[in-house]
Amino acid sequence: MVLLALKNTWFRITGNKLGLLGLVLVMVGLISFAACHRDPNLFDKDDWREHNQEQYLYRDAMVKDLLENHLYEGMSITDILELLGRPDNIELTPEKTFWYNLKNETSDSGDPARMKTLFILFANDSTVTGFKVEEWNFQ
Repeated sequence: MVLLALKNTWFRITGNKLGLLGLVLVMVGLISFAACHRDPNLFDKDDWREHNQEQYLYRDAMVKDLLENHLYEGMSITDILELLGRPDNIELTPEKTFWYNLKNETSDSGDPARMKTLFILFANDSTVTGFKVEEWNFQ
């Protein structure tokens, strides 16, 4: 019924005698486009791990969604490693902290210019106690 209504509307708009076939082709095209187009601000495990010469391509854009929808206090170290992969750095004192680089920019001379890092803090029982994002400008 719905398909018939869409076919009739399509025919009125386009005047196309192929009607249903044209509508199906347009719908397939739209569905294919929607399936291939992903919001870069939404967390994706594969994109999180993708990097190019020490630069993570998508982390900074998706960290907000990661913090709001995927990370929570009480997660285990195993949960974090499965979700985010190996950290870029591990600090063991005063409490265990995983560092995940979000952005590392250098100046024209090659010196650090700007850094942004996600820190995940763990209790003695290896459960997450908190998260923080810090940014430094060295210029």
